[in-house]
Amino acid sequence: MNKRILLALTFLSTCLVSVSLPCHAADQVVLKNGDRVSGELIGISNNRVSIKTQYAGILLIKQNAVATITTETEFTQINRDGSQKETMLSEDEAVQDLMIVRKANPFDLANVRDWEKRLDVAAHSSTGNADVRSYTIRGTSKLSKPKTEQTVTVLFEQEITDGHKNKDKLDAKYGVRFLRNNGWFATTNLDFLEDTPKEIRNRTVFGFGGGRKLWDHSQGTFTMEAAASGVYESRTADSITSPALRVGAEYKKVLFGGLVEAFHNDRLLWIVDDTKGVLDSSNGVRLNLSNQLNLSFRTDVSYETQPHIETSTTDVTYAVGMGLNF
Repeated sequence: MNKRILLALTFLSTCLVSVSLPCHAADQVVLKNGDRVSGELIGISNNRVSIKTQYAGILLIKQNAVATITTETEFTQINRDGSQKETMLSEDEAVQDLMIVRKANPFDLANVRDWEKRLDVAAHSSTGNADVRSYTIRGTSKLSKPKTEQTVTVLFEQEITDGHKNKDKLDAKYGVRFLRNNGWFATTNLDFLEDTPKEIRNRTVFGFGGGRKLWDHSQGTFTMEAAASGVYESRTADSITSPALRVGAEYKKVLFGGLVEAFHNDRLLWIVDDTKGVLDSSNGVRLNLSNQLNLSFRTDVSYETQPHIETSTTDVTYAVGMGLNF
């Protein structure tokens, strides 16, 4: 196993396999007009209370219309003053003081317990007229706090045909968002790329910028951001250091009461000194078989306007794989 595979798999070093908890449907939301909604509380975000019912799927209720919330399991509760605790919600809780409420992790994992983690693996192998082996490992982890969000993404792709490597790629990203009012945020990011077939030994991008969450709730998210960046790229024949502009968009839509997720992510990097653009795009759907297990169908596109060697401008990867949520 080479060092790139090991680096991709280090994403799992803080992950523990979670166990399923019994389903419950005894949570209750009481509105200020006296109406009651019973079901399974999903959480609170973006001034919306999300609750899953047996008769209407997931309902979104304006937070300022809710009088009380009671639950029979513990939730991670982040208040608007920045304080945080894990507890069952009761009628004594001031609903309007709550900023974020999400399901609590039953394990006491100290610094890693608040990280939401996902691992997707897709593999293919064939023998006969051609000996082909390919696989994709993608890990994503996100930590949400009242004032910040941190995201780590690691992608490793490899394809070997008759002993020849057609693809050997490692793409790692780390980003921090400093949240402001009305969905605005400042951001900083650090990206690393190694792409052997394109003779890119190391492309490192570091930038500062900002963006906005145009909408963010239990039914999905849509976010756009831009950052002024610097790029260092080491290639087989030469290297370059250049200013750059990085623009990104993220979209996720939850369908059929949470059973299906559709997603679309774009990242455009314009490298000034090379006068070229690099576009990375991921599109697909995810079928949630359970709270921990999912089946994903995705298409990843990598496009460069002017590759520095005689290679195709576009790489397209189609993947069907299994995923785990931790």
